[in-house]
Amino acid sequence: MPIRAPDLIVTPDVAAVVERALGRAAASRIASAGRATDVSLGVEVRRFGPVAATLVRRPRWYYGYFGGLTGLAADDWGAVDEATAWLRSERAEPRVYLSPYTAPAGAGDRFLGELSARGFLPSSFMSVLLAPAGDADLPAPAGLEVREVGGADRDAFLDIWLAPVEEAERSPFRSLARHEFADWRAFIALLDGEPAGVASLFIGERVGVLAGAVTLPSFRGRGVQTALLRRRIAEAAGAGCALVAAQASPGTISERNMQRVGLRPAFGQVLFVQRTAVAAGGGETNGG
Repeated sequence: MPIRAPDLIVTPDVAAVVERALGRAAASRIASAGRATDVSLGVEVRRFGPVAATLVRRPRWYYGYFGGLTGLAADDWGAVDEATAWLRSERAEPRVYLSPYTAPAGAGDRFLGELSARGFLPSSFMSVLLAPAGDADLPAPAGLEVREVGGADRDAFLDIWLAPVEEAERSPFRSLARHEFADWRAFIALLDGEPAGVASLFIGERVGVLAGAVTLPSFRGRGVQTALLRRRIAEAAGAGCALVAAQASPGTISERNMQRVGLRPAFGQVLFVQRTAVAAGGGETNGG
């Protein structure tokens, strides 16, 4: 039977743990990719009080996604202003993911008002899905094998992960991808012996974070991602995790695959992007 979570209640404390785990997972990816020596993303992280600002100076492919702000929950707007000023000085667009649990208790409307006054506007939405870690115990489709990546599987993993990139442009991304998941456990699915899909697992805060899923187009609709989800959920339980968590765009196939094995939407996140910068005198100025 799929994992069921009828008693999983998302309290502010649970949400805070999950958001920390998601933040650590994302930070590990960009930090590891940033250590590639033969191709540089120009990654730098600076702290402004409680706020951390991540700059990706050369945001190739999707790596710009990892740039932005974290730590706004402390309600320190002076630190936010310093962090956004630095990002803008580097010609990077300040961005931050926020959930209903981000603002300090009782500060919801005021918190959003402060963001709006600084030119931050909603840009896109994500669902955060949760389930208890455990064994989904679903029969695997015939001919489908999932195994942890190691040795000879590494090249096949990279080939699938980079499938969305034009072949002529893959060389620098191969180096970045090889570093990116250094702190993650990677898995590959084979269908009738042929590499078909990949996905990864990060362990932090006793939460297993599920991400990095790709299926080759010719193998879609054949249970590849369901099998990869089941395996990672079981591995998270074996690593001592209480929960598994994942992010997905609402209404997508990815979200439906997660729900099929028992993950349930727990809360939403909104990406806020600063379209205008606030001048020292309180007015607004176009971003540079």
